[in-house]
Amino acid sequence: MKNGIFLLILCAQLLYSVNCHGEFFYDVGKALTSIESLCVKDELEAALKEKCGNEKQLTHLWLISADQIFTSHLKDYEEYCRFYGMEFFISRPSSFEKEKTSDSDISAKNVKIYIPSGPHCILIQEYMVKKTIIPQIVLKRVVMLNKTPIVLEKKEFSGCTIQSFSRVFFVDKEEVAFTFSYLSSSDSYAFFENDGAQVGDITVEINPITGYAE
Repeated sequence: MKNGIFLLILCAQLLYSVNCHGEFFYDVGKALTSIESLCVKDELEAALKEKCGNEKQLTHLWLISADQIFTSHLKDYEEYCRFYGMEFFISRPSSFEKEKTSDSDISAKNVKIYIPSGPHCILIQEYMVKKTIIPQIVLKRVVMLNKTPIVLEKKEFSGCTIQSFSRVFFVDKEEVAFTFSYLSSSDSYAFFENDGAQVGDITVEINPITGYAE
């Protein structure tokens, strides 16, 4: 009896999947997609405002773009994809480290990006195997200000090459990540008034090969 009730509930969930606003999807294919993709609307503003079940208000979204590898339904960001984490590290050698391998004393490790799974995973592997150079990889932190999406922070990497791809899958969790090298980078942070008007920004540009920064 319990098994029968469980099957009925499972079928109901597949046929009548509910998003955050109580709207019903009758498409079984959509019902089988991830919970997050069901709960996040196509519009960028809605994605910034809400999370599934309204358990937590999102204050920002991190988005990545790289040579048309990624796609999304977010308005004005159709060539971007949400990502969930980044590892970025640059350093200078200590006074005890005397050996230098280039004209620069700046050490830049490969950047690691944590992303959701999707068709872009195939393209990332293809770019890596073919050693395809990506002219520019752009990361943007988008926030809501006065009901308007704005780019608060932007990181740009030039002359990029994908160095690794990993996908770890468990029963209840999946982690997808890739790393890339780059020739130069820039990091900028914008300042805004409460009405959404930009009043300035601060930017640093770094070339690990020459050690030049401005």
